[in-house]
Amino acid sequence: MERNHNSDISYRIKVEETVDIASNSSALNIAVQVKNTSGKVISCDFADFLVTVSGTEIINRSVNLIIEPRSGAWHDAYSNWLISSYTAYHSPDGSGSFSVSASIKGDELLGIYYRTLGSLEARQDLTKIDQSYPTLLNTSVSADRYGLNASAKFTASHASYNLTKVRFELKCLTQTQAKNRVGKSTQANTSSYVYNSSRNDYTLILEKTSNLSKSNSITFDLDCNDEETYPLTSGKTYEYSVILTALNGKKLKKNDSFTVPQKVTGITCDSVLNIKRGESAQLNYTVIPTNAEEQTVTFTSSDTSVATVDTNGVVTAKNITAAFASAVITVRTKDGSYTAKCTVNVTTTEAFPYLPTVTQYLTAELFASIISAAAIIRGELIDAGATVESLNGVSIAGKNEPVINIMPAFRNVEADCQKLRAAASVLGLSTDPLPSTVQTINKQNTNWIIVVNNWINFLNNLHNQLGGG
Repeated sequence: MERNHNSDISYRIKVEETVDIASNSSALNIAVQVKNTSGKVISCDFADFLVTVSGTEIINRSVNLIIEPRSGAWHDAYSNWLISSYTAYHSPDGSGSFSVSASIKGDELLGIYYRTLGSLEARQDLTKIDQSYPTLLNTSVSADRYGLNASAKFTASHASYNLTKVRFELKCLTQTQAKNRVGKSTQANTSSYVYNSSRNDYTLILEKTSNLSKSNSITFDLDCNDEETYPLTSGKTYEYSVILTALNGKKLKKNDSFTVPQKVTGITCDSVLNIKRGESAQLNYTVIPTNAEEQTVTFTSSDTSVATVDTNGVVTAKNITAAFASAVITVRTKDGSYTAKCTVNVTTTEAFPYLPTVTQYLTAELFASIISAAAIIRGELIDAGATVESLNGVSIAGKNEPVINIMPAFRNVEADCQKLRAAASVLGLSTDPLPSTVQTINKQNTNWIIVVNNWINFLNNLHNQLGGG
């Protein structure tokens, strides 16, 4: 302040800044203040005040000025007349500054002082507002293969300010899946509701607006209220969004998806393995579906004196003393305990088995010999250059079974003979006396004896044509 004469009067500019982070601006309250150290009231008939902020005029007053001593303290020069508000907007990076200038002209003060002249200037940096965006780190949205233990975990933060809202949207839900996840007690300080974007697509929305800070470790529980009701669907892909809002109004949105691992729904394996004594074969199996997360299976044998199986499914025929023996290998899935079974037929020799004519009963031992003979002939046909489909095979337990009790096995062997017949015909071999079509077996008659004898004659004849002895 420059002036002449009255050295007891001082002026200054007072600026108070109120920062509005969300709007990236500051509200400036500006006043010209005066201090009287003379100990007496000094008046001025007229005083002209002109105040500009960064070149913009905000105060232009001509007033009758009375300057009170007020114990020599600073006070507004003329009540609220000289107080003005000005909004300063920050630059995009949150920085900025403003300048304030004022000029004061007064006439004679108490008729003693000729004139008071002065000017004031000030420059002040605006409070820096960080206009950066929130950050999202370590996002993990997952569920187990049963659609349970579902959760969303992530770190939400901002460099300078608290977050004001964290919003999570889980999409692609059914109506029941979405509604049964609303109001879960584990969602502390979180509001939840459902949005229906289409007829069959519902979105669960979780919003957290309290107890947020600059850095937040967020976990949203995505299970149902009663856990196992309406789980997420095994093997399904769900879309989700995370939306962060910081105190400066900046928002960050991330769209992504996650897939619930696939659970096991079943298993299949070879139905029959024909193995010679002391030899081994790989049991083939398939876990269903093939993309199931847990592929682990276990193997057990019903009779380890006939056949054993290792942890990899390799079946080894034991040194049996009988001409034929069988065991059942069970494959069991770790996930869901689904099972499949394979009958292992073990023979003691590579020689073609003796196939006698059937006169009355179809015994398990004779049935096994027919199966073994069919398997040997298939190998002989392949060695001769024919292409032969895999045989069905079968396992028969017990002896003297009525045919009606073993019809599925009966028809499997008939089908296997037809496969051998087709391959033999390509090689030009005689396939008599096997009929060209599968015969119908009725429980009321004994046509099965004719059919089985046809098998025996067919197999014996074909073996002889292929050089068997």
